[in-house]
Amino acid sequence: MVKKGDIVTIVVTVFITLLLFITSFMPKENLKAYVYADGELVHEADFASVERPYIFEVKDCEIEISPRGACFKHSGCPDKLCEKSGVLSKNTQTACCVPNMVVIVIKGDKSKSDIVTY
Repeated sequence: MVKKGDIVTIVVTVFITLLLFITSFMPKENLKAYVYADGELVHEADFASVERPYIFEVKDCEIEISPRGACFKHSGCPDKLCEKSGVLSKNTQTACCVPNMVVIVIKGDKSKSDIVTY
């Protein structure tokens, strides 16, 4: 015997599943990585156009750009906090190597946050 609560649970579950299925086909946000050294833009990468990961050097830092994001692969700074920031792959994420004055900023076409400060 099916109860009223069972029907509500089934309807809500089907609705959420359909919503997730439909949103998976929506176009993804076009994200780009911007790398700054001493306040100057030194590299720009569009994640959609990156096919294979590549590494480039800026000052004493090795930065990896891949289809899934950007990260500090290696740095000559003593504390290595920039390496511990991980892969940046979402809009407005930022990582920096303060001793080397190198910054990675991820920006997209549209911002999903209310406010961002730098």
